[in-house]
Amino acid sequence: MMKQYLKNNRGLTIVEIMTVIVILGIASGIFYSTLVINHDALGTYISRSDMWNDMDAVVDAVSRDGRNAQQITLDATNQIVTLLDDTGAAFAVYTINRDGTLTVARDGGAPEVMTIHAVPGDATM
Repeated sequence: MMKQYLKNNRGLTIVEIMTVIVILGIASGIFYSTLVINHDALGTYISRSDMWNDMDAVVDAVSRDGRNAQQITLDATNQIVTLLDDTGAAFAVYTINRDGTLTVARDGGAPEVMTIHAVPGDATM
């Protein structure tokens, strides 16, 4: 019976073609929305990772200098931290800037600006 059905059937009906098109449309819509959601999540993950790496670098630098300091002074505005060695000479000066950056000058060298890149639109950090 099946052989006879296939012999007489010469092609696909319009209903079968439309059914396939609808199913492919639904599947591609689901795939596309999943792809967009994952792409956005990946961007946020990368931004957070960059932020944590920046914070790690700042904490490492401050910790290293803090362990070597014999005395730490803070100015009246709470924006400039000076680290002094055992002779009383400043070997590192940290300046907390209003734009969220941290500038450090070590042993009279050129200032280095450290920036923590915030995650856009994330108020929880």
